Amino acid sequence: MTNVFKFSQFPPKHWLMVVCLNLVRQRRLTDDEAIARILELGILPTLQYQWNSDRGEFDLLAIVQCDPMDEYTLSDEQIDRLWEIFGTESMLSMSTGDGDLSGVSVREQLEQTVPEPPPQPDWYVRPGGGDRHKTHQ
Repeated sequence: MTNVFKFSQFPPKHWLMVVCLNLVRQRRLTDDEAIARILELGILPTLQYQWNSDRGEFDLLAIVQCDPMDEYTLSDEQIDRLWEIFGTESMLSMSTGDGDLSGVSVREQLEQTVPEPPPQPDWYVRPGGGDRHKTHQ
């Protein structure tokens, strides 16, 4: 692993995968266990940090991928395993856009609440055009 740097500047038009080590406990992992799991996959992460003014603490980030959009170095198997290990609770996958990510808070992106789906109707139609059936009484 390399030294820890501030999360901000990246090459433009790259694909980035980031694990927020502050959030891996949601997957029942410690920081050390998370890094070990990444290393077991043959990935050498780069550590970076972001100041989290809402919490008054640093968020420690493990950059596991930063590749040109059409030249991924990670295999599909490695990417699938990363998602299995870290899920959407602690791993973010995104484009670097123009390269300036100084205004992007990884933790804030991960902690965004997903809106509730609209309520289900009290009826549905069977596939193939069957009758309507009540789902509620």
